[in-house]
Amino acid sequence: MNMPLHPTEDDLHKIAEKRIDLKRNLLIHMLTYLAVNGILVGLSYFIKGEIMDWIFILIGAWGIKIVLEATNTYTTLKITLNRKSLKKEMEKVKSKAKMV
Repeated sequence: MNMPLHPTEDDLHKIAEKRIDLKRNLLIHMLTYLAVNGILVGLSYFIKGEIMDWIFILIGAWGIKIVLEATNTYTTLKITLNRKSLKKEMEKVKSKAKMV
């Protein structure tokens, strides 16, 4: 997300939309992680009577990816997860543009 030297209203709108998309994608990935792994653990326990070892490898590997994505999103955007505030995001981008 490179900030133009003198951003127009349209540039600010695009940047704000991109920021919201990144936040929404992180939330979707986290919810998918929880749902899929919850189902796998439940099925494993239901079928075998215990949780199979390979599930922990999947949970750990996917969990590392989620943590890295969350860290990147947080540090890049100073995360707020507020979908309805496109205007608020635009104001943040405007204020940062004035500092440059």
